[in-house]
Amino acid sequence: MKKIFAFILIAGLSLGISSCDKFFDSMEGDLSKVAAEDLLNTENGLLSLLANLYSSLPGIGLSDNDKNQFFGAGARDLPSYGNTVSGFWNYTQVRAVNVFLQAVEDCREKGVLDDKAADAYKGEALFIRAYFYFASVRIYGGVPIVTEPLDKYYGTEEEDKLYVPRSTEKDTWDWVLEQFEEAAQLLPDTQTQEMRATKYSAYALEARAALWAASVSKYWDRATLNSNYEAVQKKLSYMEKSYANAYYQKAIDAASKVMADDSGYKLYGADPSDIKSAITNLTNLFQTWQKDEGLFGRSYRTGGDATTGAQNWVPNQWASGYTGT
Repeated sequence: MKKIFAFILIAGLSLGISSCDKFFDSMEGDLSKVAAEDLLNTENGLLSLLANLYSSLPGIGLSDNDKNQFFGAGARDLPSYGNTVSGFWNYTQVRAVNVFLQAVEDCREKGVLDDKAADAYKGEALFIRAYFYFASVRIYGGVPIVTEPLDKYYGTEEEDKLYVPRSTEKDTWDWVLEQFEEAAQLLPDTQTQEMRATKYSAYALEARAALWAASVSKYWDRATLNSNYEAVQKKLSYMEKSYANAYYQKAIDAASKVMADDSGYKLYGADPSDIKSAITNLTNLFQTWQKDEGLFGRSYRTGGDATTGAQNWVPNQWASGYTGT
Protein backbone atom coordinates (compact mmCIF):
# COMPACT_ATOMS: atom_id res chain seq x y z
CA MET A 1 0.00 0.00 0.00
CA LYS A 2 1.63 3.21 -1.21
CA LYS A 3 -0.91 5.84 -0.32
CA ILE A 4 -0.04 9.47 0.09
CA PHE A 5 -0.30 10.88 3.59
CA ALA A 6 0.85 14.44 2.98
CA PHE A 7 -2.33 15.96 4.40
CA ILE A 8 -2.01 13.85 7.52
CA LEU A 9 1.60 14.87 7.90
CA ILE A 10 0.70 18.54 7.72
CA ALA A 11 -2.00 18.03 10.35
CA GLY A 12 0.53 16.24 12.50
CA LEU A 13 2.65 19.37 12.79
CA SER A 14 -0.03 20.84 15.04
CA LEU A 15 0.84 18.25 17.67
CA GLY A 16 4.36 19.56 17.95
CA ILE A 17 6.24 16.74 16.24
CA SER A 18 9.78 16.51 17.47
CA SER A 19 12.83 15.81 15.31
CA CYS A 20 10.96 16.84 12.16
CA ASP A 21 14.16 17.23 10.17
CA LYS A 22 14.97 13.55 10.52
CA PHE A 23 11.54 12.63 9.26
CA PHE A 24 12.00 14.75 6.13
CA ASP A 25 15.65 13.90 5.43
CA SER A 26 14.88 10.93 3.19
CA MET A 27 12.05 12.63 1.27
CA GLU A 28 14.08 15.17 -0.72
CA GLY A 29 11.42 17.79 0.02
CA ASP A 30 8.71 15.85 -1.82
CA LEU A 31 5.77 15.03 0.43
CA SER A 32 4.36 12.70 -2.22
CA LYS A 33 7.08 10.26 -1.20
CA VAL A 34 5.58 9.77 2.26
CA ALA A 35 4.43 6.17 2.11
CA ALA A 36 2.53 4.05 4.60
CA GLU A 37 5.75 2.35 5.67
CA ASP A 38 7.23 5.69 6.72
CA LEU A 39 4.23 6.53 8.84
CA LEU A 40 3.72 3.13 10.42
CA ASN A 41 7.31 2.47 11.41
CA THR A 42 8.51 5.73 12.96
CA GLU A 43 7.36 7.68 15.97
CA ASN A 44 7.04 10.86 13.91
CA GLY A 45 4.88 8.96 11.48
CA LEU A 46 2.68 7.72 14.31
CA LEU A 47 2.29 11.29 15.55
CA SER A 48 1.15 12.33 12.08
CA LEU A 49 -1.48 9.62 12.03
CA LEU A 50 -2.50 10.48 15.59
CA ALA A 51 -3.05 14.10 14.58
CA ASN A 52 -5.47 12.92 11.90
CA LEU A 53 -7.39 10.88 14.47
CA TYR A 54 -7.71 13.86 16.79
CA SER A 55 -8.90 16.05 13.92
CA SER A 56 -11.75 13.58 13.28
CA LEU A 57 -13.27 13.82 16.75
CA PRO A 58 -16.92 14.90 16.74
CA GLY A 59 -17.48 18.56 17.57
CA ILE A 60 -18.08 19.77 21.07
CA GLY A 61 -20.79 22.39 21.06
CA LEU A 62 -21.67 24.57 24.02
CA SER A 63 -25.45 24.80 23.69
CA ASP A 64 -27.73 22.05 25.01
CA ASN A 65 -30.43 23.34 22.67
CA ASP A 66 -28.42 22.71 19.52
CA LYS A 67 -29.23 19.30 18.11
CA ASN A 68 -26.38 19.52 15.64
CA GLN A 69 -23.65 19.26 18.21
CA PHE A 70 -22.22 16.44 20.27
CA PHE A 71 -23.32 17.13 23.81
CA GLY A 72 -26.73 18.69 23.19
CA ALA A 73 -29.48 17.28 25.38
CA GLY A 74 -31.84 16.91 22.43
CA ALA A 75 -29.34 15.66 19.88
CA ARG A 76 -30.73 12.14 19.96
CA ASP A 77 -34.07 13.39 18.67
CA LEU A 78 -32.65 14.43 15.32
CA PRO A 79 -33.15 11.68 12.68
CA SER A 80 -29.84 12.20 10.88
CA TYR A 81 -27.86 9.31 9.44
CA GLY A 82 -24.93 11.12 7.85
CA ASN A 83 -21.38 11.55 9.08
CA THR A 84 -22.42 14.63 11.02
CA VAL A 85 -21.96 15.48 14.65
CA SER A 86 -25.59 14.74 15.38
CA GLY A 87 -25.43 11.41 13.55
CA PHE A 88 -21.86 10.26 13.97
CA TRP A 89 -21.26 7.04 12.06
CA ASN A 90 -17.68 7.09 10.86
CA TYR A 91 -16.23 3.60 10.51
CA THR A 92 -13.53 4.94 8.23
CA GLN A 93 -12.04 6.64 11.26
CA VAL A 94 -12.74 3.64 13.49
CA ARG A 95 -10.66 1.63 11.04
CA ALA A 96 -7.96 4.31 11.16
CA VAL A 97 -7.78 3.93 14.95
CA ASN A 98 -7.54 0.16 14.64
CA VAL A 99 -4.73 0.48 12.08
CA PHE A 100 -2.99 2.93 14.40
CA LEU A 101 -3.25 0.52 17.34
CA GLN A 102 -1.75 -2.22 15.20
CA ALA A 103 1.07 0.10 14.15
CA VAL A 104 1.82 0.96 17.78
CA GLU A 105 2.23 -2.71 18.63
CA ASP A 106 4.46 -3.22 15.59
CA CYS A 107 6.63 -0.30 16.69
CA ARG A 108 6.79 -1.76 20.17
CA GLU A 109 8.00 -5.10 18.82
CA LYS A 110 10.59 -3.43 16.58
CA GLY A 111 11.96 -1.32 19.41
CA VAL A 112 10.84 1.96 17.84
CA LEU A 113 8.80 2.60 21.00
CA ASP A 114 9.51 1.47 24.52
CA ASP A 115 6.65 0.06 26.59
CA LYS A 116 5.90 3.36 28.32
CA ALA A 117 5.60 5.29 25.05
CA ALA A 118 3.65 2.50 23.34
CA ASP A 119 1.17 2.31 26.20
CA ALA A 120 0.65 6.08 26.09
CA TYR A 121 -0.06 6.02 22.34
CA LYS A 122 -2.39 3.07 22.81
CA GLY A 123 -4.20 4.99 25.54
CA GLU A 124 -4.75 7.97 23.24
CA ALA A 125 -6.09 5.72 20.50
CA LEU A 126 -8.48 3.94 22.88
CA PHE A 127 -9.66 7.32 24.16
CA ILE A 128 -10.36 8.52 20.62
CA ARG A 129 -12.13 5.31 19.60
CA ALA A 130 -14.27 5.38 22.75
CA TYR A 131 -15.09 9.01 21.94
CA PHE A 132 -16.25 7.93 18.46
CA TYR A 133 -18.46 5.21 19.90
CA PHE A 134 -19.84 7.52 22.57
CA ALA A 135 -20.94 9.80 19.75
CA SER A 136 -22.59 6.86 17.97
CA VAL A 137 -24.36 5.03 20.81
CA ARG A 138 -26.06 8.16 22.09
CA ILE A 139 -27.65 8.61 18.66
CA TYR A 140 -28.27 5.08 17.39
CA GLY A 141 -28.29 2.86 20.46
CA GLY A 142 -26.34 -0.35 19.94
CA VAL A 143 -23.86 -0.27 17.06
CA PRO A 144 -21.32 -2.72 15.56
CA ILE A 145 -18.16 -2.83 17.67
CA VAL A 146 -15.11 -3.25 15.43
CA THR A 147 -11.77 -3.63 17.20
CA GLU A 148 -9.44 -4.63 14.36
CA PRO A 149 -8.81 -3.74 10.69
CA LEU A 150 -11.04 -6.03 8.63
CA ASP A 151 -9.03 -5.86 5.40
CA LYS A 152 -7.48 -9.28 5.93
CA TYR A 153 -10.88 -10.96 5.62
CA TYR A 154 -11.68 -9.73 2.12
CA GLY A 155 -11.75 -12.58 -0.39
CA THR A 156 -11.05 -15.25 2.22
CA GLU A 157 -13.03 -18.08 3.78
CA GLU A 158 -13.57 -15.79 6.77
CA GLU A 159 -15.28 -13.08 4.75
CA ASP A 160 -18.33 -13.37 6.99
CA LYS A 161 -16.31 -11.53 9.66
CA LEU A 162 -16.73 -8.39 7.58
CA TYR A 163 -20.37 -8.29 8.63
CA VAL A 164 -20.16 -7.27 12.26
CA PRO A 165 -23.62 -7.30 13.86
CA ARG A 166 -24.98 -4.55 16.08
CA SER A 167 -24.38 -5.02 19.78
CA THR A 168 -27.18 -4.31 22.20
CA GLU A 169 -27.37 -0.74 23.44
CA LYS A 170 -26.35 -1.77 26.96
CA ASP A 171 -23.39 -3.78 25.71
CA THR A 172 -22.28 -0.81 23.63
CA TRP A 173 -22.48 1.59 26.58
CA ASP A 174 -20.59 -0.89 28.76
CA TRP A 175 -17.87 -1.29 26.14
CA VAL A 176 -17.46 2.48 25.77
CA LEU A 177 -16.99 2.84 29.52
CA GLU A 178 -14.51 -0.04 29.58
CA GLN A 179 -12.53 1.62 26.79
CA PHE A 180 -12.35 4.94 28.63
CA GLU A 181 -11.25 3.11 31.77
CA GLU A 182 -8.53 1.20 29.94
CA ALA A 183 -7.39 4.41 28.25
CA ALA A 184 -7.14 6.11 31.64
CA GLN A 185 -4.95 3.31 32.93
CA LEU A 186 -2.53 3.74 30.01
CA LEU A 187 -2.47 7.52 29.56
CA PRO A 188 -0.02 9.78 31.39
CA ASP A 189 -1.16 12.29 34.00
CA THR A 190 0.04 15.12 31.76
CA GLN A 191 1.10 15.53 28.12
CA THR A 192 4.09 17.39 26.70
CA GLN A 193 1.71 19.03 24.21
CA GLU A 194 -1.56 20.54 25.37
CA MET A 195 -4.84 19.54 23.74
CA ARG A 196 -3.87 15.85 23.87
CA ALA A 197 -5.75 13.37 26.02
CA THR A 198 -4.49 12.54 29.50
CA LYS A 199 -5.58 10.10 32.17
CA TYR A 200 -7.99 12.70 33.50
CA SER A 201 -9.43 13.46 30.07
CA ALA A 202 -10.39 9.78 29.88
CA TYR A 203 -11.90 9.77 33.36
CA ALA A 204 -13.87 12.93 32.58
CA LEU A 205 -15.34 11.46 29.39
CA GLU A 206 -15.99 8.18 31.20
CA ALA A 207 -17.99 10.10 33.80
CA ARG A 208 -19.90 11.95 31.09
CA ALA A 209 -20.69 8.76 29.16
CA ALA A 210 -21.76 6.93 32.33
CA LEU A 211 -24.01 9.82 33.30
CA TRP A 212 -25.56 9.76 29.83
CA ALA A 213 -26.14 6.00 30.03
CA ALA A 214 -27.65 6.39 33.49
CA SER A 215 -30.03 9.10 32.31
CA VAL A 216 -31.07 7.12 29.25
CA SER A 217 -31.77 4.14 31.51
CA LYS A 218 -33.68 6.05 34.17
CA TYR A 219 -35.90 7.88 31.72
CA TRP A 220 -36.19 5.23 29.06
CA ASP A 221 -39.96 4.99 29.47
CA ARG A 222 -40.18 8.52 28.06
CA ALA A 223 -38.57 7.46 24.78
CA THR A 224 -40.84 7.73 21.75
CA LEU A 225 -39.97 4.24 20.54
CA ASN A 226 -42.60 1.66 19.72
CA SER A 227 -42.03 -1.61 21.61
CA ASN A 228 -42.95 -3.48 18.44
CA TYR A 229 -39.86 -2.19 16.65
CA GLU A 230 -37.41 -5.01 15.92
CA ALA A 231 -34.50 -2.96 17.28
CA VAL A 232 -36.34 -2.51 20.58
CA GLN A 233 -37.33 -6.16 20.83
CA LYS A 234 -33.71 -7.23 20.26
CA LYS A 235 -32.52 -4.55 22.74
CA LEU A 236 -30.42 -2.92 20.04
CA SER A 237 -32.08 0.33 21.00
CA TYR A 238 -33.32 -0.35 24.50
CA MET A 239 -32.41 0.38 28.12
CA GLU A 240 -34.04 -0.39 31.46
CA LYS A 241 -34.51 1.64 34.63
CA SER A 242 -32.70 -1.10 36.56
CA TYR A 243 -29.44 -0.19 34.81
CA ALA A 244 -29.42 3.39 36.03
CA ASN A 245 -27.92 3.14 39.52
CA ALA A 246 -24.85 1.22 38.36
CA TYR A 247 -24.15 3.81 35.67
CA TYR A 248 -24.62 6.68 38.13
CA GLN A 249 -22.06 5.02 40.41
CA LYS A 250 -19.60 4.68 37.53
CA ALA A 251 -20.06 8.38 36.79
CA ILE A 252 -19.40 9.26 40.43
CA ASP A 253 -16.32 7.03 40.61
CA ALA A 254 -14.77 8.43 37.43
CA ALA A 255 -15.53 12.04 38.34
CA SER A 256 -14.07 11.53 41.81
CA LYS A 257 -10.72 10.62 40.27
CA VAL A 258 -10.71 13.88 38.32
CA MET A 259 -11.58 15.86 41.46
CA ALA A 260 -9.02 14.12 43.68
CA ASP A 261 -6.46 16.38 45.33
CA ASP A 262 -3.56 14.73 43.50
CA SER A 263 -5.12 15.12 40.03
CA GLY A 264 -3.80 18.64 39.63
CA TYR A 265 -7.20 19.96 38.53
CA LYS A 266 -9.48 22.38 40.31
CA LEU A 267 -12.19 24.91 39.50
CA TYR A 268 -10.71 28.09 38.12
CA GLY A 269 -11.20 30.97 40.53
CA ALA A 270 -13.37 28.85 42.80
CA ASP A 271 -13.25 31.30 45.71
CA PRO A 272 -13.37 34.89 44.39
CA SER A 273 -12.82 37.54 47.03
CA ASP A 274 -15.52 39.84 45.71
CA ILE A 275 -17.95 40.37 42.83
CA LYS A 276 -15.35 42.12 40.70
CA SER A 277 -13.00 39.15 41.04
CA ALA A 278 -15.82 36.76 40.12
CA ILE A 279 -16.53 38.78 36.96
CA THR A 280 -12.85 38.76 36.05
CA ASN A 281 -12.69 35.00 36.56
CA LEU A 282 -15.70 34.47 34.30
CA THR A 283 -14.11 36.61 31.59
CA ASN A 284 -10.79 34.76 31.79
CA LEU A 285 -12.52 31.39 31.85
CA PHE A 286 -14.12 32.00 28.46
CA GLN A 287 -11.33 33.93 26.78
CA THR A 288 -8.21 31.94 27.66
CA TRP A 289 -7.26 28.30 28.08
CA GLN A 290 -7.40 27.51 31.80
CA LYS A 291 -5.07 24.74 32.87
CA ASP A 292 -6.71 24.53 36.29
CA GLU A 293 -9.84 22.91 34.89
CA GLY A 294 -8.91 22.41 31.23
CA LEU A 295 -9.24 18.64 30.94
CA PHE A 296 -9.41 18.41 27.17
CA GLY A 297 -9.86 20.89 24.36
CA ARG A 298 -9.44 21.68 20.71
CA SER A 299 -7.39 24.52 19.33
CA TYR A 300 -5.81 25.53 16.05
CA ARG A 301 -2.59 26.23 17.87
CA THR A 302 -1.27 24.49 20.94
CA GLY A 303 -2.30 26.36 24.04
CA GLY A 304 -3.83 29.13 21.96
CA ASP A 305 -7.17 30.81 21.84
CA ALA A 306 -10.38 29.00 20.99
CA THR A 307 -11.96 29.16 17.55
CA THR A 308 -14.29 32.01 16.59
CA GLY A 309 -17.13 29.56 17.01
CA ALA A 310 -16.39 29.30 20.72
CA GLN A 311 -15.83 33.06 20.85
CA ASN A 312 -19.39 33.60 19.69
CA TRP A 313 -20.69 31.69 22.71
CA VAL A 314 -18.97 34.00 25.16
CA PRO A 315 -21.49 36.14 27.07
CA ASN A 316 -21.85 39.27 24.94
CA GLN A 317 -20.81 41.70 27.62
CA TRP A 318 -17.44 39.96 27.97
CA ALA A 319 -16.67 38.93 24.40
CA SER A 320 -13.69 40.87 23.10
CA GLY A 321 -14.61 42.37 19.73
CA TYR A 322 -17.84 40.39 19.48
CA THR A 323 -20.37 42.04 17.14
CA GLY A 324 -23.27 39.62 17.48
CA THR A 325 -23.00 38.41 13.89
